[in-house]
Amino acid sequence: MIGSFAGIVFTVSEQKVQTFQEMNRETAARWSTHEVIGAKPKQEFLGPDLDSMSFTMNLSAWRGVSPLQLAERLRQFCSKGEYDNLIVGGRNFGKYLIESVSETYNVINNRGEVVQASVDVSLKEYQ
Repeated sequence: MIGSFAGIVFTVSEQKVQTFQEMNRETAARWSTHEVIGAKPKQEFLGPDLDSMSFTMNLSAWRGVSPLQLAERLRQFCSKGEYDNLIVGGRNFGKYLIESVSETYNVINNRGEVVQASVDVSLKEYQ
């Protein structure tokens, strides 16, 4: 097991490839700018901002995954405003919610079934 999030287990085996690529993490700070007459503005540090993470899942029926079913689970998690612990490599990154899910249907067979899709998932830290 590589990790888990939103009830989805990231795994790679002979029967199934259900994992992600290109994980990106962003940490930022919150600042306020105060205008000063006749001088440059002054910056005030307000505190840390919420972290963001994103990754892409390349899903294929040929690798034991139903692309549409998994994408639907992610969309429902997002639509319901749920959050979960993001765990990768045994490390708990903390609680995250899904800000957005974007799907690209890469391969559709002659029966109109999506057999390969890319799903971009954007997460935001939950406090």
